[in-house]
Amino acid sequence: MRFRKVLLINPPKVDQGGYKPSPLGLLYLAAYLKKYCKNIEVKMVDGAIEGEWKVIQTLKEFRSDLVGISALTPGRHQGLWVAQIAKQLLPEVKIVFGNVHPSLMWKQMMENYSVVDYVVRGEGEETLFELVMGKNLSGIKGLVWRKNKKIIENPQRQMIKDLNTIPPPAWE
Repeated sequence: MRFRKVLLINPPKVDQGGYKPSPLGLLYLAAYLKKYCKNIEVKMVDGAIEGEWKVIQTLKEFRSDLVGISALTPGRHQGLWVAQIAKQLLPEVKIVFGNVHPSLMWKQMMENYSVVDYVVRGEGEETLFELVMGKNLSGIKGLVWRKNKKIIENPQRQMIKDLNTIPPPAWE
């Protein structure tokens, strides 16, 4: 297993005209990891609701080895802020970005932001699971990563055919 403590973060200050997007994708990812990765701890913080202080407090207290950040385009800078704070507090932590913006703009994110260690393109459940479980990075479909400072784009992953394999969101 590559990672034992996974913290999923919806960044703070990502509201769009007063609307705070639901972190439903992160809730599904948390549920998937909790169901299929038996020996890891998974925690989530919704910075859009709980604020910057809660994100920082959770980073300090939970001390994860992998931080997953969801980024829609309007919130990408806040997501990068979270990544920078995480790296300052936990220098060895790995950062993975997912959702619409990183799926489409993966090359820009990997070329311009050294705090981003991985990008998950497309649906994240299986890709994140394989990353957490320690599968060889070159064999993880849907993953973008670095090897000796070179950006590696793995083949795209097919969409999940049987949606019944995805547990309901981890609202807890």
